[in-house]
Amino acid sequence: GAAFDLPLRENIGAEARMALRGDLGLGGIEVLSLLFLRNIETVQFSTSPGSLERSWTRRPIETLDATDPAEEASCFRLDDGRGSIEDWLRFSWGPVNVPDSVREKLDHKLRDITPADVTIRIVASLRNGSIEPVGLDLGKTGSRPDGRLFSFLPVGDRTSGLRSGVAFHVDAPFNLTLERDRLHEDAYNEWLGDEIGRAVHRCFASIARSRY
Repeated sequence: GAAFDLPLRENIGAEARMALRGDLGLGGIEVLSLLFLRNIETVQFSTSPGSLERSWTRRPIETLDATDPAEEASCFRLDDGRGSIEDWLRFSWGPVNVPDSVREKLDHKLRDITPADVTIRIVASLRNGSIEPVGLDLGKTGSRPDGRLFSFLPVGDRTSGLRSGVAFHVDAPFNLTLERDRLHEDAYNEWLGDEIGRAVHRCFASIARSRY
């Protein structure tokens, strides 16, 4: 197993501890990182040594049929063991090779950390056996999609974090600033944005073929 212990340094102050606790949400949207961290099935949140505030576990429900070997669609359940249950559909597209023409346009420091290939994941909320758009109420005037951007973990915090622009959460290995609150404006992220658009199109086609 694997454990993430926060805070990550001894001299972190009380205010920062509270911020970490608030940002992680203890059951809020950041629990969705479980859907993107492939080899981690349980996340435990604690705010002091020896205390356990909440524990979330990811369990597989169903694997959907795929028409392309680069596609994978599965349904998962997030369960805190206290009666809070969330069901999600995760669509994965990749690996997709990063073109040499894109890598050549990057600063040498970014080029060294840019992956050779990428996998894009899109997750949609499931409720009562149907897909529920994130933040979008089709019966309410003025509602807007509120999907978040993830790069394994959320990009930015819950209130000011970057949005995907669609009613799904999107995870991809972006080139991020050190603070993880913004994307670098570079050729790789621009290319990755185009690939996300293609992945969303394939996700819609996969959903259309499924019972959801």
